[in-house]
Amino acid sequence: MRTKIASMKYLLCFIAAVMMFGSSGIVASTLPLSAFEVCLMRLIIGALFMGLIFVVTRQQLPRHIGRRQYLFVALSGACLGLAMMTIFAAYRLLGVGLGAVLAATAPVITMALSPLLFKERLRLPVVVRFAIVVGGLLLLNASALEGTLSVPGILMGLAAAASTAGMVIFNKLARDITGIPCTTIQLATAVAVALAVAAAGEGFAFIGRIPLSSWPTVIALGAVFTALAYFLYYRAIDQLPMQTVSVCAYAEPLTAVVLGAPEPGGHFPAGLDVEDIQDRTADILNERAERRKAERAQHAASSTLMAQASLSGIDDAAQGEAANRSPRKSANDWRNAYLPGRGIDTVMGIDIETTGTDPARDYIIDVGFEYMNMMSARPADFPSEYTYEQSSYTPGCAYGQSRLSFGVTDANAEVGNPFIAKLTGIDVRERGATSGCRIFDEWPEAQSGLLQRLVQQPYVAHNATFEHGFFMLNVTGYAEAYRAGGIVIVDTMPMSRQWDPGSVETPEHPYGDNTLDAYAKRQGALQADQNERHLGLEDAHIMLVAMKHQLEWLREQRKGPWGPDGRPGVGGKQCGRR
Repeated sequence: MRTKIASMKYLLCFIAAVMMFGSSGIVASTLPLSAFEVCLMRLIIGALFMGLIFVVTRQQLPRHIGRRQYLFVALSGACLGLAMMTIFAAYRLLGVGLGAVLAATAPVITMALSPLLFKERLRLPVVVRFAIVVGGLLLLNASALEGTLSVPGILMGLAAAASTAGMVIFNKLARDITGIPCTTIQLATAVAVALAVAAAGEGFAFIGRIPLSSWPTVIALGAVFTALAYFLYYRAIDQLPMQTVSVCAYAEPLTAVVLGAPEPGGHFPAGLDVEDIQDRTADILNERAERRKAERAQHAASSTLMAQASLSGIDDAAQGEAANRSPRKSANDWRNAYLPGRGIDTVMGIDIETTGTDPARDYIIDVGFEYMNMMSARPADFPSEYTYEQSSYTPGCAYGQSRLSFGVTDANAEVGNPFIAKLTGIDVRERGATSGCRIFDEWPEAQSGLLQRLVQQPYVAHNATFEHGFFMLNVTGYAEAYRAGGIVIVDTMPMSRQWDPGSVETPEHPYGDNTLDAYAKRQGALQADQNERHLGLEDAHIMLVAMKHQLEWLREQRKGPWGPDGRPGVGGKQCGRR
């Protein structure tokens, strides 16, 4: 009887552990971190937490066991670290669906090896139950089989499965060391593997950019969903038959499916419901209607003024007088919602180049973004030099620069786009399927990576409604994140219209010349003999430099955000905030 009660206790511990693993995606989805960064942080925090418990409870490593037992424990931990790193790579190369299916073969490996390693007979009822669970999981992830096939990705997925199986097997072989000492060694070894992978690739700079508000979640993910979960997990598999472990292990992906966990590394703000998603179409249509109405009004005003100029014969003196008048500025301009507040600091500037202006039909072909602190010093742990396409551009206080290139369909490549080629230097005829450039709106991983950056801090664009429109239709999860208040948008165009004394009305520009080229020149980000490059990264750079120069001047003059009508806090456009 006692044996049955003990077995039930360990079974409940195991199920609780794998359900915690399955629900950890819900917790991780609230963090502005990639899958790799989440894995690394949860291992680091988990190892530190277990180490603290080891010290506080005055645990001691068993002295009566041989080196072989310690080797098995260390190998189990190394397999844990490898499993987390390889599954991250599989998700990135294959997509989450197919990567998860390959990783889910780990219990198959452990069950197949159980007769050989642990002398467990494969009983027919267990095999049948196992087959039912595996079949159900495959049905739930049937769409995963449509993922992009990549040999390196498949190898990473299988490596993740083998590492997971190795973690279980080696832990089972280490019979004489259990509990807190065992888990502490395993997590410490896993951290060593993960740190080695990070040092060789992604690096650790992201740690300094984790918002202060996210650290409680990071700590909970490491302490509860990693340290405690793995303690229960390792403690249980020591006492349970391998076949039972293999069958019950599928409680983890089933929990993730039931709870609706997002893709690892994806970021969807908490608190979303179905109504948020259903309202997306209406929001887009309403935004389009308002935008088109505003464009028609502006076009009509411009046409009227030009007609008046032609009929009245405005001479040079009259034009000079118009240039000296202050620009037309409306306190009720809808663009003012995009103005920064006096608490603005870390921002990400972004600029996209597209094949046209219609987000529903045209393609994003170039994205450039970089970071800049508007009020505080530049982080010291970032490289101080970066080479832009324009040799005259200098990084200054900008950091974290990235340039992304994307493709178009073969049909678009065949037709070409001479206007875009002349404007940007990008020839879409070279961006077809054979070029190696993937289409942005058909690449979920690229969209997820961009979304993670957009929610970390306010993003800045010049005429931000253009970027916003493309992101709404082409970045999965953006509309939901925006509706939930997770997106803050700052626009430098209304900054030029409202706060730049050099923005004066002319017959050609009734509201002042507020193009990025003109704005950047007035703010000293471009020399008079230079021009806007029309490439994502270069344009994002001069925009941020101009913005910082203008904010510094406004702060000295006690104007703009620091004036009597300035907004407190970060400012910017954010859904649901007034």
